[in-house]
Amino acid sequence: MKTQTATALAVDNNCAIVFQDGFYKVIKSKETVNAFLLENLNGEIKKRKIDNPDFKPVVNLFPGYKEEPK
Repeated sequence: MKTQTATALAVDNNCAIVFQDGFYKVIKSKETVNAFLLENLNGEIKKRKIDNPDFKPVVNLFPGYKEEPK
């Protein structure tokens, strides 16, 4: 990740990120697991926990996101 400029998603075991129609949510089978957004900011990895059980717009995660036309 330190050599990448892209944003990445990471999930613990027993956790998933669901994407549907331009929205996303996190589902967990254990309260102790999490999903994360990883960003390389000038060589420093920033790790932000994503913890929303309800759908939110993907643009909240990726500001430049545009859904492909169907």
